[in-house]
Amino acid sequence: MSADSVKYLHKANFDKIYYDIVNECNKIAQVVKAAIVTNNNTGYGAEAGSIFVESLNTEDAEQLIMKLSGKSYEGREIEIVCVPEESYVTYYLELLKLK
Repeated sequence: MSADSVKYLHKANFDKIYYDIVNECNKIAQVVKAAIVTNNNTGYGAEAGSIFVESLNTEDAEQLIMKLSGKSYEGREIEIVCVPEESYVTYYLELLKLK
């Protein structure tokens, strides 16, 4: 799905994506916090539809990366990107507060 088509998703679609992905992550490791970038908050350096997940510890994060890499969601490959802690603290903690 292109970024252009994602930006037209309804809030219910974002909620479904969020809960599906967070539920899948919780099967692998404990999710501490999670947030999805919606049409209204794309100014955080990520496209609408991107999901940020904070795990309990590094080991859990590594398990999430290992087990979700190469998987797909509704026909789209899941792309996993590790965010440097400095960027996380600067930008993404604010995004997580919005959820």
